[in-house]
Amino acid sequence: MNAGAATAVRAPHDPQPHATAAEILAELRRRFAGVPVSYDAAPEGAVAAPPGTGPAGWRVVASGTATAEQCPVLVYGPAPPTAGRAVVAAVDDDTCPGCVIAYAAAEAHRQGVPLRAVYAWTETGATVAGGYRLTRHDRISDADRLLASILYDHLPADAADEVERQILHDTDPAHALVSLSREASLLVVAAGSHHAGEVLGHIPRALLGRTACPLAVVPTGGPRAPYPDVG
Repeated sequence: MNAGAATAVRAPHDPQPHATAAEILAELRRRFAGVPVSYDAAPEGAVAAPPGTGPAGWRVVASGTATAEQCPVLVYGPAPPTAGRAVVAAVDDDTCPGCVIAYAAAEAHRQGVPLRAVYAWTETGATVAGGYRLTRHDRISDADRLLASILYDHLPADAADEVERQILHDTDPAHALVSLSREASLLVVAAGSHHAGEVLGHIPRALLGRTACPLAVVPTGGPRAPYPDVG
């Protein structure tokens, strides 16, 4: 990640990281040995840690929701954040799209920017770095229908109508999302796949330390109800 510093908010509740946050902390410390990596928990009900000046290094913030294990995890880089044009929600059909859309919609409202729903489409059976073999829809029209169905399943119709939509065609979804992050104020992804039972899947793991904006990772199985508005 090239940008996105934050001041973490100290929380009155248990500051210990849950499973998703712990995986993210371990991965950042492995990749950036010698660079400070800190962890904080935001107050219950907060959608995102407020921007501000913090020490150099990576900041990982669990932003409170219904229960600790469902807290979205925000990852901020050492550099100050730059303004983006939209909150980007990267969705798929097997990684809790309702959780991602709900969180991203609340954060877009808080920031006063559009919400953009993105689906990274690859041909069926494409293989990405690390040997991961992807199963995707055969035609881009299938991807378009999937994106529309996700929005209308998880947002009110009038809100879904206003969401920007984008389909990225790339053999490596993480590479496509890294490029798109240059236009975003926040990139929101699911932590792992329901089918694989992952705590932190290949794509969110590949995004750590590479995006140009702060990254929010929503634990798989988190709440699907709308997140509270903040500010």
